[in-house]
Amino acid sequence: MTGSNGGDLAIGSGPKPRRRDFVRLFGRLAAVALGLAAFVVISALVGNSFGVGLNRALVSLAVLLGPPLALALLRWGRRQGFLLWPWAFLYHALLIAVLGVGFADVTGRALRRRGDWFFAGGSGLVAHSYRLGLARVALYLERFERRAKRELPPTLQPLLPTHPADRQIASDWSHPFTRRTLPPHEGCRFGAHRPGRRPAECEAGHCGIDLPALIGTPVHAVADGVVLRVERDEKRGGRAGRYVKLGHQQDLVRTRYVHLDRIAEGLSVGAPVRRGQLLGTVGLTGVARSAPHLHFSLSVKRRSRHLYIDPEPLMLFWPTARPVGVLPTRVARRE
Repeated sequence: MTGSNGGDLAIGSGPKPRRRDFVRLFGRLAAVALGLAAFVVISALVGNSFGVGLNRALVSLAVLLGPPLALALLRWGRRQGFLLWPWAFLYHALLIAVLGVGFADVTGRALRRRGDWFFAGGSGLVAHSYRLGLARVALYLERFERRAKRELPPTLQPLLPTHPADRQIASDWSHPFTRRTLPPHEGCRFGAHRPGRRPAECEAGHCGIDLPALIGTPVHAVADGVVLRVERDEKRGGRAGRYVKLGHQQDLVRTRYVHLDRIAEGLSVGAPVRRGQLLGTVGLTGVARSAPHLHFSLSVKRRSRHLYIDPEPLMLFWPTARPVGVLPTRVARRE
């Protein structure tokens, strides 16, 4: 029964506080999600300078929380309330927008190389799913095909068909394995941290990529070329162990196949090689502590010297290796 004491108004206004609480909760969850996304982006961008670990996390948190926290404290000092999450949400949204639109290629490249650093070498379901999603976002932002036209010589540009349907066409280049393999985590990718002095273009030190494989996995030449060097002596090879270096396109491009267990017979300096020809097998020579892998590097001649470039995006377009002719049943090994 309705009275004149405003009972209907009390009943009708009941859900409004709940709705307001839901909006606040949703806003805070959105702020947390956006903050995590911003943390991934910033930590990937600063990773080249601060490595993996606490330093990178602290620097990223300082960049993400410093400005909104300072603004919130300023408003609190003026007795205007202390709400951190709205300012953090706006700041992180603006930060992601600026980096994702204004510096898309740099952001995409950093995400592809270092966006999974907090998983280290983890390969569980969560890590695998995260890396798949991250790779899609990073490659969309990086737009490697467009950048390659500006940065790579014509000898490599034909490897990059712009239409996805054309990526299966025959190429002059191919993956060194018969099964497509890519670097599984940050430590295996180009520019990862390595000790000692390295060329400047290698960023934090790693001048190639590490492709994990079982010992004995065949390694094939990625293109027609000429043998520039064969090192069969593990000790003389030092940290590279046994390796093969090839020159392609009149030595405009060079490729290196490092840490081999065995090297195919008949390879000698000056000998021609064909795409898909067996060079050797995956090993652990020269490796201090790591699982078996092939260290693959690619350099391009610019003016008077060869500069290393990141081969990982190219391998997304290269078809897998098709062995040429009959593979030898033995590969040479010198102890």
